[in-house]
Formats: sequence, structure tokens, C-alpha cells
Amino acid sequence: MNTGRALFVVVAAVVFALDRVTKSLVSADVPYGTEVSAIGRFVGITNVRNSGAAFGFAPAGATIFLVASLVVAVGLAIYVARNPGDLQTDVILGLIMGGTLGNGFDRVMYGTVTDFINVHFWPVFNVADSAISIGVVALLAGYLLRKPAAARSRHRQRSGSIASRRSTRPTSHARPPRALSRATSSVSTAIRPSPRRALPQAMSSSSRFPRRTPERPRPRRFPLRSCTRTPTLR
Repeated sequence: MNTGRALFVVVAAVVFALDRVTKSLVSADVPYGTEVSAIGRFVGITNVRNSGAAFGFAPAGATIFLVASLVVAVGLAIYVARNPGDLQTDVILGLIMGGTLGNGFDRVMYGTVTDFINVHFWPVFNVADSAISIGVVALLAGYLLRKPAAARSRHRQRSGSIASRRSTRPTSHARPPRALSRATSSVSTAIRPSPRRALPQAMSSSSRFPRRTPERPRPRRFPLRSCTRTPTLR
């Protein structure tokens, strides 16, 4: 197990244990529905039950949030096991994991979640809710901060590669200006010889001088003479 995964397990275990201890102390010392002042009029310790999500949202979806807690816990465990990330990300995921396990344990065992930290301008919450909220906000902040930095690094890499290509390119093969290259291409197109036409194939002697068939001699016609002789007078 590497350092990041070890931190993930340790942080999740610490959050889960702290959540269980505080909820047990509140359930034992503070009666249900009452409040004890902690920091003047600003923060109080109370004992209420919540069947919904963090900070008392959607109290009618207890079964949905129980299934969601199990899915999130399993998904985080598989993600950390397969993807060795940096220490900061593993610590943040450990916070989310510990909070999810803390509230999920209450839902499985009691059907509701114990909330006890009462800031009068905010809904009542517990240690698990705080860990989940801090982890989610830290993940979003880290993503938003890393995105511009990654874009700047990619831009620097591209500019450095272009500069290295230009420096390693030989001077004899320098690229001509765009206007000169266009003029050269137009001139070469203008003086390009026209393609030769395909010459006709050699004609055979029979095709050049067609053979004439000799005409049959026509029979000579002689005038018919009478065979009778006229008697001559002697």
C-alpha cells in the first residue's frame, strides 16, 4: 500500500471514529429536542434526528440516501484502489469516505442520522456532514485551480517544441515568405508545359490504303444482224 492509499484509510477512519464518538456523547448527555449553548448565542449543541441528506435536506428519502451512501463508499474504495493519485486528492477522498461511512452507519443501525451542531443561521449538522462538505468543496476548488495551470503548461510545451523545431531547422532550407512562395507557385503554374496529347496509333497498310475489289468485266453487247440475205440480181 502506497502513502496516498494509507492516508486515505487513516483519514476515513479518523473521521468515522470522531463522528461516532461525538454522536454517542450527544445522545447520552443532551436530551432529544433540547439545546445546550456552546459559543454564546451563535453555536449550540442540540440533539435532533434527520432521515434525509446532509444538513436536513429531503427528510423523506431515507432509503434513497442509504443506497447512495453505500454506492459512494464502494465507488470511492474502488477508485482509490485502482488509481494511485496524489496525497492531496487521497486525503480529500478520505474525508468524503469517512463522512459517508459515519452517516451510513446511523442509517443502517437506527434509520436516522443524529445532528447536533446548531449554527443558528444554518441547518443543524454533524461531523460527517462537515467532512463530506469540506471534501466536495476541496475537490471542486482543486479542479478549477488545476485546469488553468494545465492549460498554461500545455501552451508552454507547444511553444517550446515550436521554438526547438525552428532552432534545429537548417538555414539552407529556410522557408521562404508566404508572398514569395505564392508568386513562385503562380509562375511555375504559368510556365508549366501543357500535357502532350496522345498520338494516334500507327495505322496499318490496309487501313491507310483500303483494298479495292476488282470489278467484273461487263459483257459486250453486239447489235443483232439479220441472217437472211437479200437476193442480188445478176
